[in-house]
Amino acid sequence: MMNTGDNRSREYPVKIIEFTAFLLLFTGVVVLIGLWGWVCEYVVHDIDNFNNASAKKIVLTWVSVMLIQSVMGIFIFFVSLTMMNWPKKHCNRGDQVYKKTLVIMVSTMIMSCSYPVIYHLEVHLLNVVDPPGVWSPSGALYCLSGYLKIVPLLVVMIICRQSILIDTQHKQNSSSVRPEERK
Repeated sequence: MMNTGDNRSREYPVKIIEFTAFLLLFTGVVVLIGLWGWVCEYVVHDIDNFNNASAKKIVLTWVSVMLIQSVMGIFIFFVSLTMMNWPKKHCNRGDQVYKKTLVIMVSTMIMSCSYPVIYHLEVHLLNVVDPPGVWSPSGALYCLSGYLKIVPLLVVMIICRQSILIDTQHKQNSSSVRPEERK
């Protein structure tokens, strides 16, 4: 018969290793996203943060990238919210085209609001002293930098969506088999 104290003493090192692995993974993600923010600033604005790198600057860049991703995530949520409310009733073709056009127009209006918001966030987070206008060509570079910082979020969303679709297809395929055929 096993002693329960032995089980607990064996579980603690495993839990400590799992927690340490999680912390290392999280730290790696923070550093990678912070470096991604620096790459975006270097490519678009020619701001070289790599020469005087510090942990504090990487974490602050990570926070700014996460802030921009969160704001853009809110816009994506609102766009998807309008599309989730797509009418599921069967109606004639003319009504469907009208409703689909309306949903696309509302989604486009919501996404067009993200441009000035991303611009102002980027200007504020980069501490620009005399910022160009929102709609000027040099102002568009700030938006480009902000939109580039969203790429990791989009990649994660695409990967999650694909895994959900694959899992759903697998469940449908396994449930479509009759019990007699499973044997």
